[in-house]
Amino acid sequence: MATIPTGFPLWNTPFLDPSGRVAEVWIRFLLTLWDRTGGGSGEIPDTLTIEDVLSTEALFAAPSPTGTDAFQSEMAMAPARDEAKLLEMIFAPVQSTEYTRSAYSLPMPPTSPWTYTAGFRQGFYLSGGSVSSFVLQRGPMALPLGNSGADIADQTFVAGTDFTPGSTTSLTLSQSFGAKQRLWVFFDGVFQGDDQYSLSGTSLTFTSAIPVGVSSVYVKGLSLSAAGLGTQLIELNAGDIVSLTYSSVPAVTIIPR
Repeated sequence: MATIPTGFPLWNTPFLDPSGRVAEVWIRFLLTLWDRTGGGSGEIPDTLTIEDVLSTEALFAAPSPTGTDAFQSEMAMAPARDEAKLLEMIFAPVQSTEYTRSAYSLPMPPTSPWTYTAGFRQGFYLSGGSVSSFVLQRGPMALPLGNSGADIADQTFVAGTDFTPGSTTSLTLSQSFGAKQRLWVFFDGVFQGDDQYSLSGTSLTFTSAIPVGVSSVYVKGLSLSAAGLGTQLIELNAGDIVSLTYSSVPAVTIIPR
């Protein structure tokens, strides 16, 4: 049995390389046939010249569109458009699942404060009741939520009746405001920064006694009424903590994401 000459392509050698061009071994084979049948020397060339490659690629290149078949012309000139359509069919977008699961109500205790921790991403809807404080705890930060004109509360403390100048360090507010950042405090019209006091529930505590000579302490605060939030949907992330203080029970609806 005769041996196969060196450089002769085997039966399972693909005619095209991965880039879609004619494989080099087949080009060498075809050039050898051309030389042997076309009056050449018959010798297998050791190297390929640029002329050999260009002439062979031109021989096996796809024909240019003739313009007689509009569909074939489009396919020849813009094959990537069909590939894009195919990829779009394979990797079709998935329908959004936002707010597609059923909502449900949370049971609320008759008395507050009430705390809720979100176990997953969700919408938190609050309506009805009478809420005086609504605080969202996200990581280390507390975010008091909600305000409206009706939610602004004023309280005035008078020297000799409500406090003693030079000795009183704490005042009791008429309601809880959730965070000291929701308060404006004045000593006889002089504003006090929130670094001068702390707030715990309804207890307003100053870093030092109310100075002698102060005749009144004026406190303005933003409370929270559920009426100001009834049409809002608040987004909660997993781990967020909501704290509510209310005098009448509101309704809370959870909308899973």
